[in-house]
Amino acid sequence: MPATVELVAACSDLVGSVLSIDLGVGAEVGASSVLAVIESMKMEIPILAETEGRVHSILVAQGDQVDAGSVVAWIEPALAGRPAPAEAGS
Repeated sequence: MPATVELVAACSDLVGSVLSIDLGVGAEVGASSVLAVIESMKMEIPILAETEGRVHSILVAQGDQVDAGSVVAWIEPALAGRPAPAEAGS
């Protein structure tokens, strides 16, 4: 039976509008890689990956409104034996 992998949520900290989606599904990310940018009160706030791994899914599109705590993307954490991304943010 294959091992179950727990996905890690990348969430918006504030209410705002999705300004950009910076990485796509399947992209390798390092901890602190920018996944998307939210605009709130004329400030741009990055949504960061909290762990290294791969983008499993993106739940928002550019222009979408998000609430504080909304899940923006799911990250599949890097597994033992799978190489880590060569560079954070790549």
